[in-house]
Amino acid sequence: VSVHTKNGKVFQAEVERSSGGPDAPIPREKVIEKFRLLADPVLGLKQSTAVVERVMHLEEEPDIRELTRLIVPTHI
Repeated sequence: VSVHTKNGKVFQAEVERSSGGPDAPIPREKVIEKFRLLADPVLGLKQSTAVVERVMHLEEEPDIRELTRLIVPTHI
């Protein structure tokens, strides 16, 4: 990526191998951390915690409707 500023400076950066692919998976804790960063302000701490818990045990979830209800903000 190259960024050219108005004063003529150029900043460049290159990533040889990005994280998140099969050869460099993102750790579960980092995924949860990012979800919480984005979801907590929208859903609230209690609701986003419930979403994380349900998703972490998704194979045990008898009815997906409860999870879909949890991902909708209750305060807009």
